[in-house]
Amino acid sequence: MIEREQVQIQVAASGLSNTIFDFTWKARNDKTMILDLCASLDSIACASPSGGMLVFFPSYGLMRQYIEEWKRSKYLTVTGLDKLHFAGSNKRIFVESTDNNKNKQIVKDYYA
Repeated sequence: MIEREQVQIQVAASGLSNTIFDFTWKARNDKTMILDLCASLDSIACASPSGGMLVFFPSYGLMRQYIEEWKRSKYLTVTGLDKLHFAGSNKRIFVESTDNNKNKQIVKDYYA
């Protein structure tokens, strides 16, 4: 069980490069914003204790799109059996699946 004192909730309006985060339909494909989001998450991961963080996306499609862009831009590295890591902090990324059975394995891998 996680204690209330162990949780910090933040909403980021802009990134490390001061890019305004605007995830409206019109602006959500802006490559500068997409990359600044990843750099910002990586920076937070570097400063976070070993526990980790949880990031929400408005849809699985957008999440997959951003992850693919981050991999192409080398912000994420892929090791072993498609294991994702932030390039800067080298912290592992666990990506939720639309398949509930796969999610059970993802949770097991997280706690391993």
